[in-house]
Amino acid sequence: MSELTPNPRPTELPAKGNICDLFLSYNSGDLASVREIQSSLSERQIITFFDRQSLVAGKPWLTALDDALRKVRAVAVFIGKDGLGMWQKREVSVALDRQAADERAGREFPVIPILLPEADIERAPSFLYLNTWIDLRGSLKEPESMDALVRAVLRQPPLPAIKASVALCPYRALRAFREEDAQLFFGREHFAEKLLEKVRAHALVAVVGPSGSGKSSVAQAGLLPLLRRESSPSPAWEAIICAPGKRPFHNLAAALIPLWEVGQDKTEILIKTEKLGSGLADGSVSLEAAIKLALKESPGTDRLLIIVDQFEELLTLTPEAERKKFLDTLLGSLQSSLSTVMLTIRDDFYGPAIALSRELSDMIPQGQINLGPMRVEELQRAVEQPAQSVGLDFEAGLV
Repeated sequence: MSELTPNPRPTELPAKGNICDLFLSYNSGDLASVREIQSSLSERQIITFFDRQSLVAGKPWLTALDDALRKVRAVAVFIGKDGLGMWQKREVSVALDRQAADERAGREFPVIPILLPEADIERAPSFLYLNTWIDLRGSLKEPESMDALVRAVLRQPPLPAIKASVALCPYRALRAFREEDAQLFFGREHFAEKLLEKVRAHALVAVVGPSGSGKSSVAQAGLLPLLRRESSPSPAWEAIICAPGKRPFHNLAAALIPLWEVGQDKTEILIKTEKLGSGLADGSVSLEAAIKLALKESPGTDRLLIIVDQFEELLTLTPEAERKKFLDTLLGSLQSSLSTVMLTIRDDFYGPAIALSRELSDMIPQGQINLGPMRVEELQRAVEQPAQSVGLDFEAGLV
C-alpha cells in the first residue's frame, strides 16, 4: 500500500494556528515506543501534543489538560503491556467526554486506541471495543497501520483493507469491572452518583452489600471515572486500590509505590514495596508521609482516594495481631485532609468489622451507603447496553 499524503486537510477542520493534530496519551513505561511513533507521524506532517511535556506552565493541571484536549483534532491512546497508566486514565476520561459531547453536537472527535507490542488485548480498556483501533503489535513502523492512523487523525475514510472494529465480547462475566471498563458498565449509574456525593462529603466511606452485588465494580468503573471528570474548583483526585489479604501493609505499599516510582524497573519496585510495607507496619514510616509523597509526585493532584476493597479480608485473612494496627493506620491518615478512605464490605461482616474499632464504629454511619439488588430496569440496562455499544442486538423477548 502506498503511503498517504496528509495534505490537503478536510475543509471542515479549522485552520491550524496553535492547534495540534494529535494528543499522545501513554503510560510512561511505553515512552520509547511512543517516541518512535511520534517520529513516524512527524515524517507524515502530523503535529503531536506530548501530554505533560507540552502543557503550559503556570496553569492548574486539569485546566491545562482540558485546554489541550479542546485544541487537538484527535487523541491517540497507547496501550502497552502494562495497560493504562495513572495519568493516562485521567486523560482518557477527558478525551471520551469531549468525544461524547462532539457526537451530540454532530461533530467528530476521534479517540484512537493504539495497541503496542506486548499489549494484552484480553485486559484492554473497554473503549477499545467502541472505537476504531490501530494494531502496532507486530511493528511500530508497519506502513498500513501508520497510514490508517494518519487517515483517522485527518478524518478521512479508512481504506477497505484496514480492520475497523474489535471482535471481543463486551461482557466481564464474573470478573469485577475495572476503571478501564467504564464504557461497558451500566445499571449502577444512579448509585455511582450517590457514591460520588459521599466521597465529596466524608473522609471515610463504606460501601456495604451482599457478596456478588457489585461493590468492587461500582467503586472502580462507576465512581472513579466520575472523580476523574471533577474540574476546578473541585479537587483533582488520584486513586489506589488494594485488598488487605495476609499482608495488608505490604499490599497497601504495592498500591502506593507506582504513584511515585513511575517507569522504574519491576525488581526495584518490589524491593521498595517490601521496604515501605515493613516501614508502615512497624510505624517507622507514616502513611500520611507516603500520601504526601504520592501527591507531590503527581503534580496537579490534590487528594488521594484509598479504596480498600473486600475489607472483610482483614477479618478472614489478615493475622489477628495486624488487624487493628492496619485499621488504625488507615483512620489515622484521615487527620491530614489529604486522603479519603473507602471500604467495600460484605454485609455479613459489617458487625465484626465495626467491632474492631470504636473510632471506625463512630465514623462509618455518616459515610455508609448500602448497595442493594438491581431494579429490573437497571438489570436490563446492564444486560442490553454493553451489546448495543458494540452494535449488537438481542432477539425480541430474550432479555
